[in-house]
Amino acid sequence: MTVGNEHRQRGTIAAHADLPGHGIEGGADVTEERDVRTVVERVVRDHGGVDILINNAGGMMPGASWSPVEHCRLADWNSFLALNLTGPFLMARAVLPSMLARGRGHIVSVSSISGVHGQVAGSAYAAAKAGLTGLTASLAKEVAAKGVNVNGIVVGNAPFPGRDPARQAVLDSFHRFTML
Repeated sequence: MTVGNEHRQRGTIAAHADLPGHGIEGGADVTEERDVRTVVERVVRDHGGVDILINNAGGMMPGASWSPVEHCRLADWNSFLALNLTGPFLMARAVLPSMLARGRGHIVSVSSISGVHGQVAGSAYAAAKAGLTGLTASLAKEVAAKGVNVNGIVVGNAPFPGRDPARQAVLDSFHRFTML
C-alpha cells in the first residue's frame, strides 16, 4: 500500500508467498483518504482484519523538491507533510477499528533521523518525520491498554538505489550540522 510502484509490490508478494499471512496486489495513494479506506476495507473483508500495519511510505512525492526554508514552496511543504505524516495518520486511523474490535494489532511507523536532528535543505521532510514521531508516541499511549501495540523505527540516511548522488552527498555531510 504505497504511492505507485505496483511492480515492486507484486515482486514483494511473490517473493514471500511461502510465508504465513496474506498480501494484496494493487496500488493505493496513502495520501488519499478514499484510497486508504478502500484498501483497508478490502483487507478486512477478505481476511477478517488487519494484524500489522507498517507505515513505510515516505520520502517525497513526484514534483516536490528538497530545498532550504527560504526557497521551500508551500506546495512542496504540503507534499512532504502529506506523504510522511498524513499518510501514516490515515493508515493508522483506518486500521484501528479492526484492531480495537479484536483487541490486538501492531502498528509500526518508519521515521527518520532527520525528524530528530533536522536536515540541511530538507526542513519540510524533517518536520514531517518529527511529526510522525509525535504521532506514533501519542497513538501508542492512546491504544496500548486496548491491546494495540504501536512503535516507531528511526532510520539513518543510508544510500539507496535511485537516490540522486548530489542529494546523498548532502546527507552524508549531515552529521556535521546536527544539534538537539
